[in-house]
Amino acid sequence: MEMNKTLWLIILSCSISIISSCTAVATEVADCAWSAPLLTWNDTNENGVWDDGEQPIEGVRFEVNDVLNNYENVGAQAVSDWEGKAQASVWLAGCPSAKFEVLAFSPEGYSFVSDQVVEIKGSGYGSDDPILFPLNRKGGYATPTVYAPKLQCITFPIGAEDLKIAPDGSVWAATAQGGAIYKDDLGEWQTIPFDPDSRLLADDIDIGIEGDVWIRPWNRIGLLQNGHWEMNSSKDTFPANMVSSINYLDDEGLWFAPAPPDMFAQFDPSKSSWSLYGPQSRATDVNLRVTLMQGLSTWFAVFEYHPGDAPLPEVPFPGWSIQNSHKFTDEDFKVVPVQGWIKDIEIDATGKLWIASGGISSFLPSTAEWTNFEPNSILDYSTPPEDIAVGPDNAIWSIYSDVHPRLLRLEPNEINPSESEWIAFDPRDGFPDDTGVTSLAIDWQGNIWIGFGLSEVTVRCKTLN
Repeated sequence: MEMNKTLWLIILSCSISIISSCTAVATEVADCAWSAPLLTWNDTNENGVWDDGEQPIEGVRFEVNDVLNNYENVGAQAVSDWEGKAQASVWLAGCPSAKFEVLAFSPEGYSFVSDQVVEIKGSGYGSDDPILFPLNRKGGYATPTVYAPKLQCITFPIGAEDLKIAPDGSVWAATAQGGAIYKDDLGEWQTIPFDPDSRLLADDIDIGIEGDVWIRPWNRIGLLQNGHWEMNSSKDTFPANMVSSINYLDDEGLWFAPAPPDMFAQFDPSKSSWSLYGPQSRATDVNLRVTLMQGLSTWFAVFEYHPGDAPLPEVPFPGWSIQNSHKFTDEDFKVVPVQGWIKDIEIDATGKLWIASGGISSFLPSTAEWTNFEPNSILDYSTPPEDIAVGPDNAIWSIYSDVHPRLLRLEPNEINPSESEWIAFDPRDGFPDDTGVTSLAIDWQGNIWIGFGLSEVTVRCKTLN
């Protein structure tokens, strides 16, 4: 079936009766897509209308079939959420002719009031109107248990683009206008804004092992000194892919990501040597130079494509120094199955790297063991994680954002990773139902901090026992 689906996506001609977009990629090539919202609920009076008081049904699974070409399950995964909502979608490379039907699969204890299969009629760009799948609970099955929140959350009116925990346990945030520190004794955030005339927007915040605080707007960097941000000169900007060290390990060295977005790098100070990790597709494309700098107790690296004989980047502050410069070759490259943009890398108490890219993966440098942890059993989203964090108990946390944000906690099974347990939290647990998630951090007390960036909201949550 997978082979047939691939052939169908690649070789059929560009003419389709039901599409949501058809955009030319080249003169003779176009791609199309079809989508429609889906609704499912407990239709107690079986009238086919979602009446007041009728409850949504979670966990209804949907498939899209192409009845014209006799292909099954051609769409993206779609499962109804706690609001009874799902989205059917099909990407059509080359705009082949197609005609669709949507097939629903009910959870145990429910039967369909109307058709289990809905044929999509006519032509157009998909539909903004939902396709309805009313169900009714069968006799003898208990009413579903009301969802019990698993978190206790407090919301603060500050948008965190990035969150970091300092060596003293304090919580820092990069906001759109500058930086901020959470004052635990006051129960509020204290903001440290940029100069109002600077027109800077912060992307990241980094904290050295001695507590020095650095903030990074686009192509620049600033150091917190005497309560204000000392910025490097606007003429001495950095490439957009400047990164700081993710963490420092005495026995493994410094780790940097992204370098570029789907690769990460290691520097071993004891040997003054570099290693570059990435997917097989990058194995012959490592024409990359890195310049390693040190500022106070924080390490920074600038990665540049095809630098040739260009001079090294200037250090941005007095007292900074260039520690190393290296041009990567094939000999430095080590293949690991990274899939997609690396959002974050964190290191747990055992020295294992946890990587948020196309999914959640772990990497043990000493053995080069790579393990994928896919939360597909409880997470129905196709989007990658937004961020990853390691708790003080060494538990792994991650957050996803799609139709609804979801927070996940991983309890690894070291003997059989495929049986690792995922615990899911969603907006019913108290954090905003806002898709603008940008950052995640776990402080020393086990508080979960979630930043919603430009939505101007940050949340602190605690698990309920």
